[in-house]
Amino acid sequence: MGGEGLYIGVNNSLAGSYVLKYTIPAEGDEPPRRKSPGMAAADGPSSTMIASYNPNQGITLNYKRVVTPQRVTLGAELNANPMTLESSVILGAEFAFSRSKVSITVDGNGKMQSVYEGKLGKEPGQPKLSLCAEVDHRKDEMRFGYGLSIDG
Repeated sequence: MGGEGLYIGVNNSLAGSYVLKYTIPAEGDEPPRRKSPGMAAADGPSSTMIASYNPNQGITLNYKRVVTPQRVTLGAELNANPMTLESSVILGAEFAFSRSKVSITVDGNGKMQSVYEGKLGKEPGQPKLSLCAEVDHRKDEMRFGYGLSIDG
């Protein structure tokens, strides 16, 4: 739990924000006070929830679920501004494989985005291929892109 405040003397304005974070440990995890710094987390799933409030930006709720460590992660974000009554939601998933990674998001307006990143070689400095796509059903638009990066 935490917060921060900011005072700007030039225009006499005061701003603040507050954050609450809670992590549900993986099954078999010991409580943090008994773990030594070098111990790794258990192999089971874990969840993290973060809630933040800023009077100017509203309320943001984040949820992250590690289904399979180093492999499958799910997430969700909800933004709500009580002053303007605007809100948004985003759901996402990330799947990591031995030589590639796939990320997928869907928002409340029907926009879907996906990214594929794959390594093309086994040696250090191998090229990486990136493919991305975005489909916006509300605007009836589709975008596609690609990239190739070579580390030297």
